[in-house]
Amino acid sequence: MTQVVPVRTRTSKCAIFSLILGIFGCVPGFSVLAVLLGVMGFLKGGGPVVRGRGMATVGIILGILFTLAWGGMGVAAWYGVEWATGIYRFGEAASKTDGQKLVASLVDGQGPVVETTKNLTMADVEKFREDVKKLGKPRGISMTEMMPEGLGAEMKLRITSRVEFEGGVKTVRVWVKTSENKAEGLRVDKLEIGD
Repeated sequence: MTQVVPVRTRTSKCAIFSLILGIFGCVPGFSVLAVLLGVMGFLKGGGPVVRGRGMATVGIILGILFTLAWGGMGVAAWYGVEWATGIYRFGEAASKTDGQKLVASLVDGQGPVVETTKNLTMADVEKFREDVKKLGKPRGISMTEMMPEGLGAEMKLRITSRVEFEGGVKTVRVWVKTSENKAEGLRVDKLEIGD
């Protein structure tokens, strides 16, 4: 007669800690540890003596999800800092160059020569001024909006103004970029006139 000796099973400690760390994955670093311990618990938890594959699997899944969430928040924070830095640069440059004065100098053609980016030539500026002259003499200019567009090095500031001409009211939009040299201020990147 053979005697059956009961084998005492236990749950893998790695699997238990993986599950706990996976649940508390909202704490930075815990989610990565949950994945590592979960893999170890999964590998150890398949035998007749050591159990815990289910807990290890849940710990791995939660760890991966929280790691992806932390990574996504890191990327979002990076772009947020880039955007805020760009707005600060524009605010600094725009305080030196009043947007309404810039639009006025472009519309009436009386102001100083503006600096342009490589996207816009001085011939484009002169063509814009010629198109404006066809509308008649400007009677009044009011800036309606200064709005940042884009991120990082591609960030531009859109200055929108309403210009009252003898023949009616038109909307003038000027896109400007900051120069790498802060002393140079804003450079005109694009010009548009519409209704």
